[in-house]
Amino acid sequence: MKVAVCDDNREFCEKERTTIKDVFKQYFQGEDCQVDIYNDGQTIISNYSDNAYDMVFLDLELGDENGFDIAEQIVLMNNDAIIIFVTSHENLVYEAFRFRPLGYIVKDRFDREFTRMMVKIVDKLIKMRQVIELGGEKFYVDRVVSIATQKRKVCVKSLKGEILLADSYTRHVAELEKYGFVQSSKGVLINMKYIKSIDEDNDVFVMYNNERVPISRRRKKDVIEEYRKFMFDNNR
Repeated sequence: MKVAVCDDNREFCEKERTTIKDVFKQYFQGEDCQVDIYNDGQTIISNYSDNAYDMVFLDLELGDENGFDIAEQIVLMNNDAIIIFVTSHENLVYEAFRFRPLGYIVKDRFDREFTRMMVKIVDKLIKMRQVIELGGEKFYVDRVVSIATQKRKVCVKSLKGEILLADSYTRHVAELEKYGFVQSSKGVLINMKYIKSIDEDNDVFVMYNNERVPISRRRKKDVIEEYRKFMFDNNR
């Protein structure tokens, strides 16, 4: 497990590192936890591509730097990045939701809130490692963007690209809905974590790459309600 801590307070960074390593040891026995410390945003950005961190604990106030700007750059490099915001001011977290952080921790309650956060971290890591087989090919569920039926085949879009496979679409609907997928229209399942916004006037989801996915008018109310529930559950 590779974790990055980015905070301009060096003393607090060491406190974070100790807490993270101690708690991870309790939950992931036998798995090494490497925690790297960065005291400014540009340094973590410069080193991020070479390290591929599983998780980033990011201070929202980095001296003259804006933690949101750093988060945006991290997400651009790795859309799968698990980001946990750390802040002294709870009012800042509402702006943070657009980056879909796993959560946030208030600094003066770090030890207690990090232990609570571990439940979400473990759940997230389990989902990231979940594998599904489609047409004889194996995919990490968390990296599948959408699945659509095309005659007797399925078109699978993942972070690696697009592939057409011989498989039954309906056979996988119930299974994928358990992992945060929603049927935006007949024969199309999309992973809600990759939705950037909703254009309700035009009945479309805008995806992370700006692709526009139509929402069935007949199912629009239920689909949008399901998405909002997903957003609420994942941003608490």
